[in-house]
Amino acid sequence: MQRFSPSWLGGYRDYIKSLIPGSFGLQYRFILQAPYFSRDMEDFYIIDNPILKEKIWKVPMVRGAGWKGMLLKTASKKLAELMDKNQEVEAIRYFQSILRIFGTGSEEFRKIEKAIDDYVKNEKNSKNKIETSAYEIDLTSKVVKYALEELGINLIFSKEGKSIKEQIWQYFEDNIETIKTKKGRGVFYPTYFNRLDLEVINPHNRNTKAGTFPIYFEVVPQGTEGIFQFIYIPYDAVMLPFKELKDQVNNDYEIIKTLIQYSFEEEGIGAKSKYGWGKACIVEKDTICYLNM
Repeated sequence: MQRFSPSWLGGYRDYIKSLIPGSFGLQYRFILQAPYFSRDMEDFYIIDNPILKEKIWKVPMVRGAGWKGMLLKTASKKLAELMDKNQEVEAIRYFQSILRIFGTGSEEFRKIEKAIDDYVKNEKNSKNKIETSAYEIDLTSKVVKYALEELGINLIFSKEGKSIKEQIWQYFEDNIETIKTKKGRGVFYPTYFNRLDLEVINPHNRNTKAGTFPIYFEVVPQGTEGIFQFIYIPYDAVMLPFKELKDQVNNDYEIIKTLIQYSFEEEGIGAKSKYGWGKACIVEKDTICYLNM
């Protein structure tokens, strides 16, 4: 991991050093290559499509939760690609990393947690193998549902006689006492912009080929700079052996770094990415990472 010291760092490095071992921070300066748009829920505004703004100062922004959602969506696509290519070992590793970085606070994962509790209680109190198997089937189905609805992947395919579903079930079974609904290790900070502009999308009539009714969007224009900040804190790994912690940190670092670059340069950030909006170029010389290990 390289360490850069541009003038805009401030106390960022000192803050990372004050955190627990295994923590690291990523900071990217990026330049928009296309307009950025994310709709605000403003009730009364001069146009129908205002951009999301900070509540007090009314500057355009990307919320921390917005960054988290965008990167999780990209992670889900990457995981689906690994599944499609039958890269089972990588898929399991990627799945575990997603759980660590982004957390497991959704409603679907809460259903998994309840199914785990039911399975554990039944396994301890019952000698009925048929009943235990029913709890196992229920838990496995909820894991698959979570994968489909939250991660957008299909776990039901096999290679060499063993399905991804069975392998992920094995992971859950091996860690069944520790898998709980919890926040992720990743902390995503908001990004603020200092420019505004208007873009117009003018749908055309299929028969006449003429524009029908122009739609105005308030956007952050191309060429605007922003700063992305992310901090990783392995708060739930303080009792892990150092080697295991180091392996997790290195793996999660590589994954989040790849996700950030792919989201900026390939997927685009914000809404209307199908129009090419939200593409950005990372200024590599101002990219920094500080690792507290």
